[in-house]
Amino acid sequence: MLLVGAALLGISACGPLGDVIGQRGTSTPTPEGFASTPGILRTATPGGVLSVWVVTPPGALEPPDTAATPNPDVPGSRPVGPAATATALFATIEAATAVAAAPPPAPYYQPDKCPPPGVPAPPDRPANFNDYKDRIAAYLSAGGSPTVLEATLRNWGAITDRGGVVQADTDLTGDGVREIIVTFYNPHTYNDEALLNAGQMLVLGCDSGGYRVLYETPFNPLVALPELLRVGDMNADVRAELVFFTETCSRSTCAKDGKILTWNAQTGAFKELNNGQIVAINGRIGIADVDGDGVLELTAQINPPRAGLAAPARVVDVWDWTGTDYVLALREEVE
Repeated sequence: MLLVGAALLGISACGPLGDVIGQRGTSTPTPEGFASTPGILRTATPGGVLSVWVVTPPGALEPPDTAATPNPDVPGSRPVGPAATATALFATIEAATAVAAAPPPAPYYQPDKCPPPGVPAPPDRPANFNDYKDRIAAYLSAGGSPTVLEATLRNWGAITDRGGVVQADTDLTGDGVREIIVTFYNPHTYNDEALLNAGQMLVLGCDSGGYRVLYETPFNPLVALPELLRVGDMNADVRAELVFFTETCSRSTCAKDGKILTWNAQTGAFKELNNGQIVAINGRIGIADVDGDGVLELTAQINPPRAGLAAPARVVDVWDWTGTDYVLALREEVE
């Protein structure tokens, strides 16, 4: 249940929070936002970086810091097309881009060259999970359909009733061509009785007559399958954003790490819109128009585990759009 509650919806703007909550970076008047209320803890850090605590008992397993942080860099994802020359061309461009640390002069991403529909045989399941993304891209590049791909992943055990999806109904890059989002488990280690199962998310797009991976979350056995929260417009910019979270757990704490991605046409890659780490501890990450201005905010519940007799404060963070990025705009203490 979203813990922001009705108390957040009827409070008027006051102080620096009015510069973030309810504002969309335009001259259009916006509804009133939030003001201080007796007994409510508020923290406003527009443009700052959120630091939150993750309480883990002594001896509990701690995942690496980078375990739940997707890498948005396109270099390293391999284009899979029908022509070897296309692959070689993009390998050359990627190498030059890495050296120059700047976008290449020629168009890096050419979405108008999708493969024609075909009826290739469903691929066999790879023996190594690291080969899944290449096998998926190769099948789509041969004209395979997302529907058959989903059935194939189910047959592999990579999509189950607990999770995994193939979604191909949203244009994320703004070019008029729909991208394909795939989330899938590692079936080699999947355990239906486990609290969390590791997996990966891919975003694939048409390029040079085939499909290549435009974005991927790094696989880590300690990080749960990424879960989609929204694939659609978040900030009223008439473009679709991609919102998801990953999760890690210790003995008494589960932490969700949220991301808001948008496509950058100049670099040909996805970038994060959140300017800090969006974390929910033993709680949910939700999406709602908290202040009724037509822009969707993210909420993150922080419910630290009880330590001794003292009950730690439970709060809800609200991340709002500034016109440039999403910042931590409000922190509400809840009962």
